[in-house]
Amino acid sequence: MKRTFPFTTLYILLLLIAVLASWLVGLYGVDSVNNLLSSEGVRWWMRSILPAFTASPVGEILLVLFTLGTIKSVGHPGNKSTNKKAWVVALLAFAVLASIVLWGILSGNLLSVTGHWAHSPLQAGWLPVLALLVGIPCLCFGLANGTLTGSTQVLEAVSCEVTRCAPAFVTLFIASQLTAVLDYSRLPAANGIESSTYRAIVFAIYWLPFIVAYLRKTKI
Repeated sequence: MKRTFPFTTLYILLLLIAVLASWLVGLYGVDSVNNLLSSEGVRWWMRSILPAFTASPVGEILLVLFTLGTIKSVGHPGNKSTNKKAWVVALLAFAVLASIVLWGILSGNLLSVTGHWAHSPLQAGWLPVLALLVGIPCLCFGLANGTLTGSTQVLEAVSCEVTRCAPAFVTLFIASQLTAVLDYSRLPAANGIESSTYRAIVFAIYWLPFIVAYLRKTKI
């Protein structure tokens, strides 16, 4: 079995280090850091375990894995005549969906109240839109091509990548607690880490385990 970087172990260690660091700094009365082992810190943590996980990009990750699963559903080409029919069906499905999105942009329904991309519904929901634009045509191709023959196979195709990356969701739970602890303790800001750099670090904490799990096809 191939070995992968032990993200779960690393995140647990970083979590413990962050908790201890906040406690040690708190002993010196530094107001810029919140002590996680104080009464207030413990109460915050008990209230934040589940909200921290739901605030993680679990939905975005699932959408990406769903989309990758649908892309794999087109992997068995069949004969040439079936391929042509499947491509026509898939392209028609994409054209319909793209037309709906384009109409939403031109009509302003998917833009902000000022008619811009920034702070618009499309900016907030670009990933679901992209998943639909890719996933639905792929499923139509698979159904027309004979690769997918029923609802059971469609569900299996969509969820196959989730199954392969299932252990990474345990890592995601630990990562959500780590990022929540870092946010509450304010340790990154106290150490001079800029907000843009910190956002990049958080992004890597959440997504790297899934990227490695998907590419290496092994447990994390």
